Amino acid sequence: MSEPPIEGVVPPAQQAQVEITSRLVLATGFFPNGVADPETHEIMDLDEAAWVAFQQAPPGQKYLAEDGTLTVVPPPPPPIRKAAVVVVDQEVRTTDDVPVEAFRFTTKPKHVYRATFSMTAIDAVNGTTKDNEVRMTFKATASALAQVGATAVLYNAPDTGSGAWAVQASAQFPDLVISVKGALGRTIDWLLTGGVGVYAPEGLEA
Repeated sequence: MSEPPIEGVVPPAQQAQVEITSRLVLATGFFPNGVADPETHEIMDLDEAAWVAFQQAPPGQKYLAEDGTLTVVPPPPPPIRKAAVVVVDQEVRTTDDVPVEAFRFTTKPKHVYRATFSMTAIDAVNGTTKDNEVRMTFKATASALAQVGATAVLYNAPDTGSGAWAVQASAQFPDLVISVKGALGRTIDWLLTGGVGVYAPEGLEA
């Protein structure tokens, strides 16, 4: 139980427990029993003005000098995110040989986009099937989006009659568009899965 205040002495608005060597504030509140080790820690009284300043201080580690001066060391900035992955899982149906958009992704300058897609396509009438996986890379600048190199086929397992079915990419600045292309007069169901890996050395929001 704390002792009653001495008559005529204004009690502190709050107290701070301070590490003596570093002057780091470890806790605030009231400490009627003092500190466990007075050689390493001390209790400082905060008057109303000091307590208001303490409350209004920005986030960070707080230090109190012996004269009551408050210093705040802000926390370090969050790490810069330079990479991310956008997952794609999309079903599409085509009825002719005109490319049908399956996925659209808005790009940003100074970003590189590495897209890897697997497609499973089945003719809804006769069951003709094609399984295919491709990889493609695009780079974005402030005014353009362009493919780097050619689309690489990582895997290809086509039934007879499905050779022209394909996953296609097009740069519609600032968007990267992934489409599937079937065949005229054939109803084909597609499952497009995979993702786009994004890399931005200056940060994803740069």
